[in-house]
Amino acid sequence: MFHLAFLLLTPAPADTVQLPVTEAFHEAMEAAPQLAVARHLARSAEHQALQSGAYPNPALAVSAENLGAERDITGLDAPDGIEGQAVLSFALPWGPTRSGTVGTSRANRATATADLRMAEVTAAEGVVSALARLLRQQTLVKDARLEVETLERLEAVLARQLQEGRASVSDAARIQMARGLAATNLARREAALADLMAEVTRRLGRDADEWIVLEASRCTASPSLVAPASEPELPEQDRASARLDAARASVLLARGLAWPDLQPQVGLRRGAGVSALYLGFSTSLPLFDRGSRGVAAARSRERAAEAELALVQARLRADRVAAERTVAALARAGAVFTEQWFQALESAVEAAEARYQLGEGSLFELLDSRRARLQALDDYATWEAEWWEARARLARLRGIQPDASILCTDPFRESE
Repeated sequence: MFHLAFLLLTPAPADTVQLPVTEAFHEAMEAAPQLAVARHLARSAEHQALQSGAYPNPALAVSAENLGAERDITGLDAPDGIEGQAVLSFALPWGPTRSGTVGTSRANRATATADLRMAEVTAAEGVVSALARLLRQQTLVKDARLEVETLERLEAVLARQLQEGRASVSDAARIQMARGLAATNLARREAALADLMAEVTRRLGRDADEWIVLEASRCTASPSLVAPASEPELPEQDRASARLDAARASVLLARGLAWPDLQPQVGLRRGAGVSALYLGFSTSLPLFDRGSRGVAAARSRERAAEAELALVQARLRADRVAAERTVAALARAGAVFTEQWFQALESAVEAAEARYQLGEGSLFELLDSRRARLQALDDYATWEAEWWEARARLARLRGIQPDASILCTDPFRESE
């Protein structure tokens, strides 16, 4: 018969890396590509905002006339007979057009800055979540592997006892089935661990062939997240505010169509051998298009941005309350997982083993106690990962960037 456990209990890869969660978090944040993109876009918006405040360059126009026919036209020889002019023109953006242009660039800068902050906190929360899930899956695989090894040893003992006539055929068959189920369970968990390992190595920018074993620090008490004294400034809200500012700036730009554009001119003009100062002035005449429909459209975008800001604020408040309640519920559940709780798990299995060895308990009772213990350990590992992820989410919604300090193990257990 093919020995399935031989494949399932293969050793870890040779290039295994022991990595504290603090280092893993730092590496993942340094390697996050979305942060590099957001930083470049923020710098671009900063330069664009500064550029928008600059006035347009003046324009110089130089013309010469009568070339080759100076005497025929003016009666004067060259160069006195050459006529022409040199004119310097200045574009003077003013009124709503200029303020709207500058306001739009500044709103775009605020949007890019908010996008950068959002990318940072989102990446941090995502890294904490990925590391939390990897830590959980490592624990699940470790517990499942120990269960398979224990059942294999028990199976070998029962096989010898069956040969000696001291064990029943039904018990030997039952332990074989239990070991097969445990091996299948281990295979599923190792497959899930491989998927999570691929995600974490990608986030860390490491080679996909590396096998990372995360090490979380131990904390003796539940770290608290200090609630802000006032409404926290969150990047989602800042981004919605920046979009509102951009919409208001678009109103100014639309209104600027009704304002004439000014362009004074100054230069030197020469004619018939005489040079004189040239002054000019040009402007647009908003007679046919005064932008009234454009202003109405911009006003509608402004009202939409106001509604969007209110919606974002309401959603963030609701999400924060939900996150607070989730953390509180998980904290109440976590208070159950004391040192005495873990001791009770081991005591229950030890008692079942003792009863079985004395002939007072059945193999079914022993296997059932082991399944209950494994399920309880699974529940604890799942709770711990949910606790980490919930606290990371609450930190972000309270304006605190999540970090590796959230990933400490056994927060409700006494230190050893």
